[in-house]
This record gives sequence, structure tokens and C-alpha cells, in this order.
Amino acid sequence: MIAASIALYVADKVLGPVVEHTWQTKIKAKLFPKDSYKSRLVQVIHQTVKEFEAIHPADKSSGKFPFYESKFLFEKLSCFILYKNGSLENVALDFKSNTNIIVPHTEQLDKFYLLFLDNVEKDKKLSALFADENYKEQIFANSAKLNGVIIGLISIKKDTTKIIEDTSEIKKILKEGNNENMPKELSTVLPKLSKDRIVGRTNDLKDLKKRLFGNKPVVLMNGMGGIGKTTLAMVYLTENYKEYDHILWVTSTTDNFVNDFISTPGLLESLNLDYRENPQNTYNLIILKLKSLSGKSLLIIDNSFAELSDYRNHLPGQPNWHLLVTSRVKIPFFEPKELGFLNEPESVELFKKHYTREKLEDNFLKELVKSIEYHTLTIEILAKTAQDLSMFPEELNTAILENMETDVVVRHSDKKIGKILSYLTLTFDLSKLPNDEIAVLKYISLLPSEFISYDMLEEALSFIEGNLKILLVRLAKKGWILYNDDEDTYKLHQIILEVVQSKYKYDDEFIIPLIESISNRLKVDYSKDNPISKFKWIPYGNELLNQFELRLISKIGTLQNNLAVVLRDLGDFKQAKILLEKAMISDEKNFGEEHPSTARTYSNLATVLHNLGDFSRAKYFCEKAYHIFLAKFGEDHPNTITVRDNLDILLKEMEKGN
Repeated sequence: MIAASIALYVADKVLGPVVEHTWQTKIKAKLFPKDSYKSRLVQVIHQTVKEFEAIHPADKSSGKFPFYESKFLFEKLSCFILYKNGSLENVALDFKSNTNIIVPHTEQLDKFYLLFLDNVEKDKKLSALFADENYKEQIFANSAKLNGVIIGLISIKKDTTKIIEDTSEIKKILKEGNNENMPKELSTVLPKLSKDRIVGRTNDLKDLKKRLFGNKPVVLMNGMGGIGKTTLAMVYLTENYKEYDHILWVTSTTDNFVNDFISTPGLLESLNLDYRENPQNTYNLIILKLKSLSGKSLLIIDNSFAELSDYRNHLPGQPNWHLLVTSRVKIPFFEPKELGFLNEPESVELFKKHYTREKLEDNFLKELVKSIEYHTLTIEILAKTAQDLSMFPEELNTAILENMETDVVVRHSDKKIGKILSYLTLTFDLSKLPNDEIAVLKYISLLPSEFISYDMLEEALSFIEGNLKILLVRLAKKGWILYNDDEDTYKLHQIILEVVQSKYKYDDEFIIPLIESISNRLKVDYSKDNPISKFKWIPYGNELLNQFELRLISKIGTLQNNLAVVLRDLGDFKQAKILLEKAMISDEKNFGEEHPSTARTYSNLATVLHNLGDFSRAKYFCEKAYHIFLAKFGEDHPNTITVRDNLDILLKEMEKGN
């Protein structure tokens, strides 16, 4: 048979130095007996390669091998001869993607094809054997099957120490590989979901089918956890169930893809295979069997890890197999289809789909879904919680932060979730992240919950050791941070933010570098700074104070003071006054009433009180600051002079008022 014979020849050429001679002999003897059509075809192939190599010798000094030693060429050649289809131009393009092959010119490919076809036609013995053995129908029935087995054996890693010694294994696989004996559902677990059970995603569903049936090698649905990737895969499977002859669903639960794959419930039984001596050998046999199946098949790998890229060349693919992968991470060499969030109307509709107790006002629901940033899983949890516990949706505002207990079941887990925040924390498992990435997540969780430019992050987190850009890129690829490529901005989703803050403690040692960094960016040096340039840091200061204002450490007082001065320059005197009064309490506790830092706060507070028209209190704090500076620095120090000038202006205004 052409396809299998060509495959065997590739084994001779490529793996000759690796595979034991006795093993090759067994393959040839049992699958290709002498004086058979198959064995004769092998001779014709040998003859073609020798003739071509003699006329067109390849320069192998680069360490690369010529195209006619590539199994890929012979797979295409098999298809071309058996079925009279295929494109030499496509073959030439595909060669360019393999850096180990000496890429041929189209003219070389043409010559090779013509030489081979000429040798096939001229070989009368080959024609006679073909007729005698009546191979024609058998070729068309079994070529893909046998070719898949042999090609699979060729793909065994070169460092393998034990190669299958008895070719009866191959015969057994072929015998049991009859497509008619294979069930449609190759795994016991095949989750299905009707399209009318979801909200939105109509365009995404159409795009998935367009990509897969448009011969995309892999469709990788990429997006944040809990956004609906698995759900959409379930709907795609259900909607297109009749389009496929075989369907396999594999769920990744660890970063060991081989173990997850071979542990798929029902897979070995469906393929009539037994567990071999180790996981890798079992995996190899499963892949061989899958590739031998004819017809159109679908493989869904759910919740995959980045390690899947190591197996990209092993997995069955186009044209017989459609491969759909879902993952939170961006997997190298796989082009992602980014799955976005539901929009506001869709999020409201999703809530109503799970909560039917009373007629709801959309205005409230809009605020609720916005507060959780349209996160699909959380919307489902909150709506089902309100439904099951007979709650008013308005009572859900604190359900996450208070870690409310609930018995709802969601598709994400198919079991009761227990406490809401605890469940979300398990869903977003941070335990496998390295410490430097966790530190970045923790610091960003203390910044405003909005898209932040890289330049701002670089300033705010300037104290972080290592390359911040690399850390952010890694977190974005792993799905922990949202990234806007157009604007080079990063954001921590509200749900992940709450998970991070609930999981980790933020002790003084951790927060002080960030507080100092933001304080320094809020500090105004009127000799060189334009106060307006400091306004952009106001939300950062406010966010930190909202988190840690009650911690009476000196750095908090400094932050309050610096932020108050910028707010004063902005014209927000009331808020500046509130902050300075808090800073005064902090400074008096940490430094004492006679310290220059405390005097600075007195002086700033006096200025704000002056702006607010509270002259008597302004005079009191201004005089306190003046006496401290005078005692510590003398009458010619800039601080003393500034406070004295402010006091003179204040006294003159008070005199005018009287």
C-alpha cells in the first residue's frame, strides 16, 4: 500500500541510526513480505530517491536533511498518488515552517514528483502485483489507518530506550482500529449544553465554527477564569454534535498533560486499548489510535495549561480532526481567540435567567453587574444565591466580601460551592505563581481598579526588583491581569482583586515601599514642580488611604500630608482639611508635638484653614509651626521664613476683618 510503504521508507531514512536493525527487519518481514505490492513499492521509492539524489545531491553540511527524507513529503505524496489531489505549492510552503529541512524550490518538487510517477508507471512488476493482489479497494479503506500507525511509531522520541519489539502490536491496533467499532463518544464525560441555556455568545459560536471548519489547526479560546470558555465549548459540542463521527473531551486538572489525557474516563475502553508499562507509552498508543480513525472528529481540551505547547505536534489535527482548546493562559504557538466579557444588557439578562422570584428593576441590576465587572460566573452565583435563599437582589451588595454561605450549584463545578468568596478563591488558585508575580498582583490590588498605563505602573512600582514589564507580561499571559494592547495598559479584574486581597495579608513591611512611592509622587517642590502634574496621583493616594488609613505608622501621615497639599492646589480644601487633621494625629503619635514633621503638618493645616476662612484656628496652628521651626532651625531657615510670612498675611487679614 502506497501510504504505509512511504511511511516505512521514512523510518529507514530518518530513524535508521536510532532504531535497531532487528526491529526494522520485523516490520518489513511481517507487514511487507517479499514479492508483494507493498514491498515492491518500497523498492520503487528507494530507486526514485537514489536517482534524484544522484542528479540533485543535497548539501548536508548545515546539519539539515533534504526534503525527500521528510515524512511530511511522503504523507502528501501518498495523498497525491492515491486520491489525485493536493498542491505542490502548499507542500513547498509547509516545508518552510520546518527549520530542520533544506527547503526545496518548487521546481525541485516538480522533478521529484514526475520522477516518482514515471518510475511507478514504468514498473511492470508493480502493476502486476497490484492487479494480482486486488489491492485497490483495500488501499482506499485502510491507507489512513495504517499510515497513522507507522507515522506514529516514527514520531517516538529518539531518546526512547525501549521500542516495541513485536509488530503484532501494530497488527492488533489495526485490527481493533476498525472505524465501525469505535463509538462516537470516545470519553465517558461529554458535557453538553443547549444554546438556549446561555446568554449572548452568538457571534462567538459562529466564529468558532467558521475557524474550525475553515481548517484552522487549533482554536484556542483564551480568557479570564469564570468568563464562560467551558460553557461555550459545551454549546459548540452540542450544536455541532451531528457534524462529527467521533468526539473526545479531555479536561486538564494538572500541568501534566499526558496523565490528564490518559486518565480521561472511558477513553482507553472506547479505543479497545490497555494501559501499557508507563503513561508515555499509553499516551503514544492512544494518539496512534486517534489518528487512525477516519471521518470528521472533534477533540476538546478544556482548561489547558501552557505545557500543551510541548505536544502540539503530537495531537491529531486537520483535516480529519478539529481541535478546540480552552485556557486561561496564552499557550505558545497557539493563536488565541480572546473571549471577552458580556456587555451590560447581556449581564442583566443572565442574572434574570437565574433569578425569577420577582420583577426586577434594571437600574439596580446594572449597578450590580457593573460592580463585579460583568464576570459571568459571579453573576450566576449571586443570582442563584438570591433565588435559593429568597433574598432581594439588593442584599447581594456585600455577599462576596462577607463570604456569604450558599448551597447553589454552578456549571463551573457541578457541586455546591459553599461560601462565595472561598469558592472564588479556590477557582482562582494563586498557589502555583512564583513569589515575584504574587507580589506584583498584591501591589496592583492596592491601586485604583482601572486600566493603568505601563508608565504609571513603572513609576508606582519602581521599588520592585526585577523586570516589571516581564512580570506583567507573564501575568497577562496566565490570565491574571487584563491587558489592553492598543494602549499598553493593565488592570486587575474586580473579582480577582477581591480574591487576592482576601487570600494574602498586607503587613507594614510589605505596604511601606508602595506608600513611600506614592507619597514621593505626590510631594510638590514649588521651586521646580507644576502642581498640576501631581493631580494624576490623587486616586492612588486615596486608594491606599482607604485601605490603610487606620494604621498609625509614620508613612501614612506623610502620605496624608502630601495628598492634602495636592488637593489644596486642586481647590478641594475640605478634603485637604480632613486629611491634615488625620495626619496631625499620626505625626503627634509617631514624632511628638515638637518635631519638624509635625510642625510641617501644623503649617499646612493652617494654610487650608485660612483658605476656608477659619482664621482663629489657622492662627493657632501657624503660630505652633513657627515656634517649632524657630527653635529647631533658627529665624533664617526657609521653613521658618515661610511660616512667618504666612502668619503676617493671616494677621493682616484678621485686622481688616475687625
